[in-house]
Order: sequence, then structure tokens, then C-alpha cells
Amino acid sequence: MTFKHILVPTDLSDEAEATFAQAVEFARVSSGTIHLVSVVQEAVNLRMAVLSHAAMASTEIDQVAASLVERTRQKLEEKAAAIRARGVECQVKAVEGLSPARTILDIAAEQSIDLIAIATHGRGGLKRFLLGSVAERIVREAPCPVLVMRAKVEKPPAPKS
Repeated sequence: MTFKHILVPTDLSDEAEATFAQAVEFARVSSGTIHLVSVVQEAVNLRMAVLSHAAMASTEIDQVAASLVERTRQKLEEKAAAIRARGVECQVKAVEGLSPARTILDIAAEQSIDLIAIATHGRGGLKRFLLGSVAERIVREAPCPVLVMRAKVEKPPAPKS
């Protein structure tokens, strides 16, 4: 199976990079394209926080939100340059979105993505309940195959005998 269009969502964390090497290899052998995407949820949160208080400050809020998206796009471009250096085409997209999972799923459908390669932070228990799991929702609802790579997790020290 070849994957011509591989979507790699990233929150730009170290954990999210777990998928890059595998996705790049899939794209390289398939002569495919990596689509690096980051959903800038903070921009939407900022707009919502001031919506009820600041009709006159909306221009400033728009500028700050746009700046957040642009900084994210620049960071994606840095990662894309490393991918391109390996001979793989790479496109970047930084978008505002309230729900990262929904935004990623919408992009996958719009772009006719063949594979989504995503990292999971490996949270469990209360953190998973409170924060949700973007990767889990994408696995359940994706219009294409999904490769989930677990971030490297430090193991607790073994108990002393």
C-alpha cells in the first residue's frame, strides 16, 4: 500500500515528533507528500476570552491571534525544511481551531489524505479524562488509516528488592 498524502498533526511538542521519522519514510518510499498541520487552539481561546468584554479591542486581539498562528507556521516551516532535506515534499498549515481533533479530521477529508500519522502523549487516568485524547478521537473517526506512535515514556524505577 502506498501513501501519497500523509497528514502529520503536531502540537510541536517533543512527544509529537515520535511520528516524524516513520511518516517521512512512508512518504519517501511512496514518493508522497507530508502535510504538517498544527491546530492553534490558543488563538481561538484568546478570542473567546475577550469576546464579551472587548468589542473595541477586537483589532488587537485579531493581531495577537494572527501572530500566534504565524509563529506556529514558522516553527512548522523549520520542521518542513528538515523533511525536505530528506527528499520528501512537505506542505505546512497552521490553523485556528477550537477542537484539534475535529480540525484535523476536517483537513484529512478535504485534502483526500491517505494516512494520518499521529503521536499520543500516553496520558492515562484522570489526565486523559480531563484533557481527552485527540489521537483516540482521530482513530475512531478518521476517513483513512491512522498510524499512532506512542511518545517515549520514562518508566518508573524498578522497586528495590
